[in-house]
Order: sequence, then C-alpha cells, then structure tokens
Amino acid sequence: MHGRGYVMKGDLKSANYIAHEFKLHKLKSLTENYFQEFNISVNTQPGRLKISLNNTLDLIPGVDFLINPSSPSLSGEFKTALIETEQLLNRDLLIKKINETQGKVFLID
Repeated sequence: MHGRGYVMKGDLKSANYIAHEFKLHKLKSLTENYFQEFNISVNTQPGRLKISLNNTLDLIPGVDFLINPSSPSLSGEFKTALIETEQLLNRDLLIKKINETQGKVFLID
C-alpha cells in the first residue's frame, strides 16, 4: 500500500483497509467511522540536506528543487544527468536517455 505514505494514495488505501478490518472484527470506534484526521508536513527533509551543482551553486530545498516523495535516501557525491522536457514527453527519447545515463542521479528541468 505504498508504505502508508501519501504517494499514490497509500495513506487512503491503508486507512480504508484498517477501518474495514476494525468493522469486520466489531471493534469499537472512537469516531463515527474509525477515521481520525491529522496534519502531516510533506515537504520536510530529515537532518541536514545539501545539494550543490559543480561545487559552486548551493540549491535551496523547496525553492530550487523538490525531491520526489518516493525517492530513496542518498548520501555522497553523484554524477547527474539532465532530462529535458522534450525527453520527458517522448517515450523513445526518454528510454534512450535513461539507457545512456545509468548510474546517475536524474535532474528534471
């Protein structure tokens, strides 16, 4: 269920599943429908985060870039590959770019 995160509505899928199981086992609900709302900040990064380009330009998270919520954790220095809009919109160009740049972190402009 996508780790119960909000990516691909994993949170909703999990919540509905759990509510269904609670009803099935006749557990008493503390609310009308077994759901309890809460706020979550989705654009935060744990710990220190630094991204720079060519050791000259430091990028500001949430201003200069966003990290896809389903991205894995990374640490270290990485070679990057820029994916341009025309490559994203053309399947053949995108596949070619991915094949040419294996092992690199993608920057999507």
